[in-house]
Amino acid sequence: MKLDTHEFGVKTFIDLFDYSSDLIFVLNNSGEFVDVNKTVVDTYGYTKEELIGKRFDILVDHQSSKLTEIKETFDQVWETENSLKIEVCGKKKDGSVFLKDLIVRSGIYFGRKVLIGTARDITENKKNEQILLETNQNLKKLNHELDSFVWKVSHDLRGPLASIKGIINLIQTEPLSNTQVEYCSHMNISVAKLIEFIKELEIVARNKTTEIRPEQVDLQGLLEELLKDYLFGDITKGSDITVSVDNVAEFFSDRSRLKSIFLNLITNAYKYRGKKRPEIKVDVFRWENGVKCIIADNGIGIEKELQSKVFDMFFRVSSEQEGSGLGLYIVKEAINKLGGNIELTSTVGKGTIMEFWVPNLK
Repeated sequence: MKLDTHEFGVKTFIDLFDYSSDLIFVLNNSGEFVDVNKTVVDTYGYTKEELIGKRFDILVDHQSSKLTEIKETFDQVWETENSLKIEVCGKKKDGSVFLKDLIVRSGIYFGRKVLIGTARDITENKKNEQILLETNQNLKKLNHELDSFVWKVSHDLRGPLASIKGIINLIQTEPLSNTQVEYCSHMNISVAKLIEFIKELEIVARNKTTEIRPEQVDLQGLLEELLKDYLFGDITKGSDITVSVDNVAEFFSDRSRLKSIFLNLITNAYKYRGKKRPEIKVDVFRWENGVKCIIADNGIGIEKELQSKVFDMFFRVSSEQEGSGLGLYIVKEAINKLGGNIELTSTVGKGTIMEFWVPNLK
């Protein structure tokens, strides 16, 4: 028996046409249906006979869709033979309405030039998009309100804390017993910790809301300034700290954020020093389109199962160490804002290496 390849080809086409999950419409240049597939029949509730020869607008919700715009799209595709995509509100025989993505292209249907439309129901997708949009808007609003709350609380707390500190200082001018002196010292330490915590919260809020301000940064000068003005009392005293800045010129970044990054990383290296004499090494060098900075210490190190959490808000490696748990979170957020990345390598008992890269924003 000889296989009729033409008949086989026609049957294959009909099977593909009818059982496609897409809605498929075949129209002439007047916008009348030449053919529709089984998916159209099942979706709209019309028989094929009820649709063939009818205009496309029988399947369109006239209130939600602009018929002239759809017809103009058909005419443009017919003339240019370029495919176009539009959104159309379809209307079923029972009157229910749904949204569909319609792609219209020109083609040949059994030797005849036609328009071929393929469509999918996107009603659920649109609902999900709207839900996502509303969720994002709500999140932005909540973030704004949270930032405002942080600023207000930090501002409102500064006054009372300054008053408490002033009262403690006044008390210390009076004759006090050894126990009272000790109590005042503890109060001063607690007030200082709270003031530092407020500063860190403000840094977190500022990093989220303040735009990047690129300027030329002298990294050698920045690090020397940190060691002299901020870190001298704690880190350089009784510590071996070396700084090397190699082949970095014409580097532009946000200076205040870089300052905060270095300050927190070096302070952290000192804080988790253990009982050994602290050795902290800072290397900065040009890397790709930016700079790489490596801060290595010989401290207590971080256990492997904790390393993925060190950049989380309020996470502390050891409960024995003082701090709010915001330092490395601030570092990570600032580096992300600058478009960079940070990685750590750590071995318990040997120390930690923090490597971060930030791009040149010139």
